[in-house]
Amino acid sequence: FAGGNGECRSSVCVLIGCIVGRDNCDANDTNGCETDIRSNLMHCGRCGNVCPTRANATSFCSAASCGITCAAGFDNCDRVDGNGCEVDTRTNISNCGACGAVCAPPGATGQCASGTCTVRSCAAGLGDCDGVVSNGCETVTASDLSNCGACGATCAPANANGTCMSGTC
Repeated sequence: FAGGNGECRSSVCVLIGCIVGRDNCDANDTNGCETDIRSNLMHCGRCGNVCPTRANATSFCSAASCGITCAAGFDNCDRVDGNGCEVDTRTNISNCGACGAVCAPPGATGQCASGTCTVRSCAAGLGDCDGVVSNGCETVTASDLSNCGACGATCAPANANGTCMSGTC
């Protein structure tokens, strides 16, 4: 028998068991142990054990165990297969681009767009003058002569020393 063992009983060949990793899921002894239960989505690990469909994921059966592969842009951050790939890492501020990657630039409100952390807005009196997300809104525009009130706004009055106070030159 394919994938199984047989013996002769009263001049009739009968299936007596399946080899490891195979089973007779259709209960038809003539085709032997037709199912590879190590990789079959409908019979994973044993006959009738269907690997369930999960949110934002593709199910698989490997080594007789069900698992999931996340769709692009999603991840299983809580590591619970039962709720699928529950996080959209393209837009989630707490998991931006990857599980646990928090988008929180210093002095700023972050935004996760296409899995990339960006500065959405700066706290009052601050500016993101260098465009580097990792240091966030690094410039104090309330008092910086080179960035007075806004990035790139130089406080240099003609024939005088400028002072930037509360973002006004």
